[in-house]
Amino acid sequence: AARSQGANAGADAGPPACRAATVARPDTAAWPSAAVRSTPSTVQEIPLRKGKLALFLVLALGFVVVSVGLSPVGWFHVRRLAWFVEGVGVVGAVFFGACAVFCVIRLLSRRPGLVIDRGGIVDDTSYSSVGRVPWSQIVDVTITRMPTYWPSLFLRATSPRIMVIDVRQPQLFVGRGNWLQRLLRRGSIDLLGSPVVISGSILHADLDDLARRIREGA
Repeated sequence: AARSQGANAGADAGPPACRAATVARPDTAAWPSAAVRSTPSTVQEIPLRKGKLALFLVLALGFVVVSVGLSPVGWFHVRRLAWFVEGVGVVGAVFFGACAVFCVIRLLSRRPGLVIDRGGIVDDTSYSSVGRVPWSQIVDVTITRMPTYWPSLFLRATSPRIMVIDVRQPQLFVGRGNWLQRLLRRGSIDLLGSPVVISGSILHADLDDLARRIREGA
């Protein structure tokens, strides 16, 4: 009878392997891994503000007209500085012309301005944007204001807020794109310390919330 009871108890308990698997089964919902906690599980797409793009397009075209108009002004009225004025006009026409082309392309495109996914972020908010930035390259994210050289507290307080993303290898991102984009990114490194700079006024999202999401992913 004792042997029969022991056999029945063993049959009810099931094979040892099954018992061990049942006991050691982890509760993944309660204790997610660090990778699951920090990496976004879904693709987050943040669109651009098309109204701001249209405004930037009008401003860029206006500066192109002014830059082109500097050439005859420099030649007929400021002959001693004609070469300098004409040079400023050419540089301004090229720069603002490129900005105007970018605004037109983005106004006609449905691509988001910023993408946050499992691989990192994809920045496409400006002409000098670097594109894909892997999580492994992101060191820190800070919110600041665009520097101004005018000694005015009002101008400093009203300058646009920007998000600066510090990366481990800045030169890896500077080398992307054409010569003008590379030049703008080098200037961004000299001015802000990073080639990855995102303006808060161009995106349909809160800049502080975006910074928090990127910090969590990195």
